[in-house]
Amino acid sequence: FFSLPLHSPSQAVIERFFTVSKEAKILELGCGYGFFLAACNQEGYHNVSGVEVIEKCVQFAKDEFGISTIEHGDIESFLLRQSDHSFDVICAFDVIEHMEKEKLLLILGLIYRKLKKGGMFLMQVPNGGSLSGLYIFNSDITHEIAFTDILSKELFSMVGFENVGVYSEFR
Repeated sequence: FFSLPLHSPSQAVIERFFTVSKEAKILELGCGYGFFLAACNQEGYHNVSGVEVIEKCVQFAKDEFGISTIEHGDIESFLLRQSDHSFDVICAFDVIEHMEKEKLLLILGLIYRKLKKGGMFLMQVPNGGSLSGLYIFNSDITHEIAFTDILSKELFSMVGFENVGVYSEFR
């Protein structure tokens, strides 16, 4: 059995940003091994789901955390199958920077459409406006885009988001 640390980075995100009801419908894009969704469960949020492209990660989340609502597949296809306005919170941690620039606005638009009115999208990406963020960005050949404060606000407003906040770190 795998257990989360007493106070994981995931719990810090939940404590800082989640003001939603424990009944909130939460989706994580690129959920990996399911650590964030497991932390959500630990904090009393049980209406969670996720999508992950790596099948062994999906199986781990199901086996170790009992999260049966994680689906194996790509983000675009998954989002296209979901009803509009169906999620209170959508998260993507260290995922969006891997998307091809040509698909980025499409994916962000889909995320916006899948959120309920007043819903929240949280993402974590390397900060293209800092030396350490640029180092991280350039240390992985699969990174497609580096986000700065200005670019983030511009992209999100283009697809309809309002009240875009940019933070140097989630903790």
